Amino acid sequence: MKILQTEIYKICTRKILYLGLFAGLLFLGFYFWTGVLGGEYVYEDGICYRRMEAIEKNLEAAKNYEGPLTREKAEDIIDTFGWTEYADNLKTDPETGDTKKGYYENACNRFVTESLSTRRWGSEFPALVRAQDVPEISALMDGGLEYAYGDVWGSDFLEMHMMARLILAVLTVIAAAPVFSEEYALGTVNVLMTTEYGRGKNAVCKAGAVLGLTGILYLAVSGAFFALFAGVYGTEGLRASGELVFPDLYYMGASRGTAGGLLLRYLLAGFLANIGTGGITLFISSRCRQTFKSLLWSLFFYVLPLIMYSIILTMLGPSRTVILLRGIIGSLTLFMPMAELSSASAVFRWSEYGIVAVVTVFCVLKGCRRYSRYQIT
Repeated sequence: MKILQTEIYKICTRKILYLGLFAGLLFLGFYFWTGVLGGEYVYEDGICYRRMEAIEKNLEAAKNYEGPLTREKAEDIIDTFGWTEYADNLKTDPETGDTKKGYYENACNRFVTESLSTRRWGSEFPALVRAQDVPEISALMDGGLEYAYGDVWGSDFLEMHMMARLILAVLTVIAAAPVFSEEYALGTVNVLMTTEYGRGKNAVCKAGAVLGLTGILYLAVSGAFFALFAGVYGTEGLRASGELVFPDLYYMGASRGTAGGLLLRYLLAGFLANIGTGGITLFISSRCRQTFKSLLWSLFFYVLPLIMYSIILTMLGPSRTVILLRGIIGSLTLFMPMAELSSASAVFRWSEYGIVAVVTVFCVLKGCRRYSRYQIT
């Protein structure tokens, strides 16, 4: 326990981690204030409401339509509020944002207009999609799915959390890169052979400290994000069906249950991905004699799969080999948790998680073994 406490203390004394975390949270807070809250608006009888007032109006309007989504309910939303218009077509007051009297736009009729009507296909005069036109969209209004004001959980929350995961991954690399390589560089690694505990226990405690701290940090940041969005937008949207909160799912014919359950699985997958980043960095650290070199190689191996996944493999076009490579590479990158938001089968998703778990365990064990047997020459 004393060794573990010492290793935790060594990691926590690195000021760059505090600076990085503070800068990252400051950026995310600024983005939330300007990008998320700044993008909230509601029109009620031509009057424009923004930020918290708009959220309150959305919650109030959606409360009357919560529950099973039916065609009758969608028609009632349009009868009450009308169809939304494109922003370019709105003639608004530059100072107040108000537009013509009698115009309404909120989360309810915006959802029906953009997701359930022919507007998606460029129709000048929107109408609710019929079964003979697009059966998949029409089926959304058969009463089998739960509607609630939850679109923010499917767009803004995911976008901000993805940025947070990228920041946390970089902090994980910064925390793990010097763990083994720093002792090689300082020449203290051989001294530990003569101590009471030896290098073996030291290696295990070093790995445990890194993975434990980065895991706790991920859960803390994710919990803070969830509390922030729940406090501002409420939790009603988490009870909605995942297909209505994450539109891509119903186009791909995937069912994932409620939005809350889907987000929970998404967050847990992100936790596993972050632990995997720490494990791979420990492996690299055990094979580098300089801390800076370990840091560069760790960042390179984190960014390389992103480049291969989103650029190189995309240029090659679809094929079974490319799909397989995208699955393997994507399971070790920022994209891995996104499998929960895709049409991927349960077998594919669990295979990705299994790959991450196996790679993490392998890297940690090999890194500890390498450190325990290292000899300075």
